Amino acid sequence: MNRNLMIGLLALAFVAIAAAGNTLFIVDQRQQAVVMRLGRPDHTINALGQDDAGLQVKIPLAETVVRFDRQNQALEVDGQDMRAQDQQHLVVDATLRYRIVDPLAYLRSLGDNESARTRLTPLIAGALRERFATMKGADVIAGGREAIAGAALGDVAARVKAAKMGIQVIDLSLKRVGLPSADEAAVYERMKAARQQEAAQIKAQGEMDAAVVKAAGDKNAAVILADAKAEAGKIMGDGDAKRAALFAEVYGRDPQFADFYRSMAAYEKTMESGDTTVLLSSDNGFLKYFKSGPGK
Repeated sequence: MNRNLMIGLLALAFVAIAAAGNTLFIVDQRQQAVVMRLGRPDHTINALGQDDAGLQVKIPLAETVVRFDRQNQALEVDGQDMRAQDQQHLVVDATLRYRIVDPLAYLRSLGDNESARTRLTPLIAGALRERFATMKGADVIAGGREAIAGAALGDVAARVKAAKMGIQVIDLSLKRVGLPSADEAAVYERMKAARQQEAAQIKAQGEMDAAVVKAAGDKNAAVILADAKAEAGKIMGDGDAKRAALFAEVYGRDPQFADFYRSMAAYEKTMESGDTTVLLSSDNGFLKYFKSGPGK
């Protein structure tokens, strides 16, 4: 074979390989791409709603390919200074998760991931500052971060949509909401004092309520006791009256038995302790039944 012909064939093969390398390209399933024609966005490959990943063809030299991740992206926004409603200084770390849904609009508006970070960071910080300004610092630290993140998420999503950035905001979370190291101890002491004061007020109110309930209970008990004593007195009076009437009836029928009964009752009352000593003369009337017994 002629040497010149061989060189020509090799050169032709090299050009063919180079042309194929500049014509064929692959788009991974996890990627989406924008084909640039003469430096301007022309069309997309494997974007949202498309399913054409794999081997692709482009015009050599005239077209280039810009690839973007099709998966969710995370943008860390750390060390942001915030002011609460009560002017409490807070340091916030946040994470924004988003997905590129329109690579053409994303390329035109933001260009690349670094430009996206530059544009989105102040937007996120601004939305958070507006929300932090509506809540006291102690309430934020005590558990208000979810409410702030939810409200700020809606703000960021609306601003991104209005700016036609080609992305869909998925989530905004606050990783950390803390105090500057110089202020942290003082703020926690104030929070502790406020909680102690609140506990003391609750305790005082409880003691006051307990005193009211106790006073009402004592009053009811006194009324019930008084009613019971009155009822007992009435019953005892009725009993004494019946006893007196019965005794009078018996006394009228048999005066001697009535006198004996009264003497026995007097003996019992006088000597009920068991160790009573009585000094009386033998002819004392109180002892008459000791000497003669009843009926004599």
